[in-house]
Amino acid sequence: QKTIWVGEAGAGTRLKMVANSWVLTVVEGVAETIALAEGLGLDPELLLDAIEGGTLDLPYLRMKSKAIMQRQFDPSFRLTLAAKDARLIEEAAQRHELDLPLFSTIRRRLAEGAKDHGDKDFSATYLTSAPRRDGA
Repeated sequence: QKTIWVGEAGAGTRLKMVANSWVLTVVEGVAETIALAEGLGLDPELLLDAIEGGTLDLPYLRMKSKAIMQRQFDPSFRLTLAAKDARLIEEAAQRHELDLPLFSTIRRRLAEGAKDHGDKDFSATYLTSAPRRDGA
């Protein structure tokens, strides 16, 4: 943890939005990647093996991947709050006439996941993409 000077009043809030957009994008990407691996009949642990030691081997990716694979969604950041932050980020982007189609999709996915899993960790967004096991 560190403190940095980012400028005038409000700059810290804007930096938080930028950082949160990255975190939300990473976690949604991890969730969908694990869902894809499982849907294709692969052990998602193989992805972690494949990237181990390389530049894509991020500690945060490993932490969230493990939690998703173990279906451990104890909240460190609730999905309802992630969905709210995503909405605020998208609104800020629109006010500044930015076109962020990937983030707009992520915002919708988080909102969808929050309907049923809002009190779980935001990595529970995985549950909106997870392969169905009931034969459907």
